[in-house]
Amino acid sequence: MTNALCAITLGSRTAFSDLAGSFVILTCTSYVMCFIPHLLTGRRNIPPGPFWMGKAGFVVNTVASVFIVFFNILYCFPYALPTTTATMNYNSVILVGVFALAGVWWLVHASRNYKGPRLAELSQELSEWRLSKV
Repeated sequence: MTNALCAITLGSRTAFSDLAGSFVILTCTSYVMCFIPHLLTGRRNIPPGPFWMGKAGFVVNTVASVFIVFFNILYCFPYALPTTTATMNYNSVILVGVFALAGVWWLVHASRNYKGPRLAELSQELSEWRLSKV
């Protein structure tokens, strides 16, 4: 697998640079995809755990989501003007491509086979963990 990624530089240094740089955008996007549903549901679908921040958690999640969206937009701007194929920033293309692939995978496979988290079991385990700490 590593050799396949290294072969990208043979074709285009821009492609390799954008692929490596897209890690930041994709990682931060995965975080915000957890934060936003958590905020929109009033933070009631996940039982409080050992790192529960109470009301401060709402503020922290909101600020983190705003910063992630803001910086993801900035990270998609081209590196230089005027933009050429060599100076184009393809991170936005990579992000949309990953979303498209994930959406197709969801429609083809996961919508029928993904069971989702078992929150009742999680809540029970968390209650048992809390009782063991007392």
